[in-house]
Amino acid sequence: MQKLCTALMLPALVCAQGTIYEQSAAFIQSGQPAKAVALLEPRLHEAPRDLKAMTLVGMAYSAENQRESANRYFRQALEANPAYAPALKNLAINELAIGDAAKAQTHFEALLKLTPADPIAHLALADIDFAAKRYASAVAHYERSENLYLREPPSLIRFAQACVGVRQPAKAAAALAHMPPDADSAQHFAAGSVLAGIREYAAAAREFELARGGDPGAYDAGFNLTLAYLNSGQYDAAVRSGRELLSQGFRKPELFNVLAQAYEKQGKTGDAYEALRTAANLEPKDPSNYLDLIALCVTHKNFDLALEIAGVGVERLPDSGQLHLQRGIAFAMKEQFEDARREFETAVKLAPGSSLGYVALGLMLLQMDQPADAVALLRKRARTSGDYLTLWFLGESLNRAGLAEGSAEEQEAIDALSRSVALDGGVAQPRILLAKLLARRGRLDLAEKHLSRALQLEPDNVSATYQLAQVYQKKGDSARARQLFAKVSKAKAEEREQLTRGGLRQILTEGAR
Repeated sequence: MQKLCTALMLPALVCAQGTIYEQSAAFIQSGQPAKAVALLEPRLHEAPRDLKAMTLVGMAYSAENQRESANRYFRQALEANPAYAPALKNLAINELAIGDAAKAQTHFEALLKLTPADPIAHLALADIDFAAKRYASAVAHYERSENLYLREPPSLIRFAQACVGVRQPAKAAAALAHMPPDADSAQHFAAGSVLAGIREYAAAAREFELARGGDPGAYDAGFNLTLAYLNSGQYDAAVRSGRELLSQGFRKPELFNVLAQAYEKQGKTGDAYEALRTAANLEPKDPSNYLDLIALCVTHKNFDLALEIAGVGVERLPDSGQLHLQRGIAFAMKEQFEDARREFETAVKLAPGSSLGYVALGLMLLQMDQPADAVALLRKRARTSGDYLTLWFLGESLNRAGLAEGSAEEQEAIDALSRSVALDGGVAQPRILLAKLLARRGRLDLAEKHLSRALQLEPDNVSATYQLAQVYQKKGDSARARQLFAKVSKAKAEEREQLTRGGLRQILTEGAR
């Protein structure tokens, strides 16, 4: 910043065409600041209050990195004229360079009162605000710096990070599109990290690729590149990048885990299994690889293998509540409900802070025709942890226990399901049950809203289609009702099997987050 400031300020100082000023400026610009000082000192003996001479001497000392000496001259100039912008500006720059951000901020703010559009003052204040995590103010100053922040990668990255800090990810991504290809590897890595953090994975992959250019064997850049390829849907590139790291000797569990995900997306389930097995063997005390492997088995309905892997994991990590939870899910998928119940009870004891074990146990109680016990369990859990899964299955359990129309239990179910939908609106099932209860109470418009949204999430959901047809019929819209009834030959109540398996899959999804 000092070099840029000098280049900008010198023309203003020599605009009077004074020979001594021109010569001094030329010496400073050509890297001969000592000659400038020698030329100007006699002038200061003759005219001690010559503002231009004092400021030029200060700039000459700044060029030699003698900032304290330089600042004495800038302060002398300001004592003579507190509103002399060139001295104020260079003093603030030096203060920032030596780490005195508080004084620099004061002087830059004073400079902006004299020259409100000064781009360097705005850029400097932006950096000061960023360091103090005043992101909104930082963004505002960066944007008033006449795009100076776009010229240097560090400022560009700080601007993007500040935008993320004020929840303006699109602006951050747009700015980082200006990253110069010749920036160094660390800068490209930082830009890629920002982009990955805002889920701009394709752009992040480009930055991580450039980061690897500086050191093709660098693991961090290569791993993040592989992950960015995976998250951006470039599965072939992810596998290629991951294998390249393996060929360089990087046999890390996390790398095999990411490769497994890419293989699965390619439809190479066997390769995915082997990659996760390798990850688990490399790090046998890390439950995450067992969990991902079990989830993969369950997804492909290979429940026996899921139980085998869960057994190995539990043997190695007997205190892992997550492993007991997933072993319980595998038992449930094989309809071994008593075994599943025992595993879920163990999961609750080992991980009382997680709701997943409680919800899974509640599902088993429903499956075993014990809805009252499920209600008691989930009602108690909902008092301390009102997450969407607990609330959803509390509503399901209350409904399964039997709800008299207009009863307090029916209202409790409506309240629980409404809160569940508010917490996570991306799941269809709680909306469908909520709509059913609302329609029963005559709240047809709200029921229609929830059912329409449920069908956006699951267009082929028969229960939602049938219920929406009933709502249209009750509202007198026979034409729309007939259209929907044509899609289903008869009412299809939600099957217990669908609820149990769908709920367990949702628990698997939540456990992987």
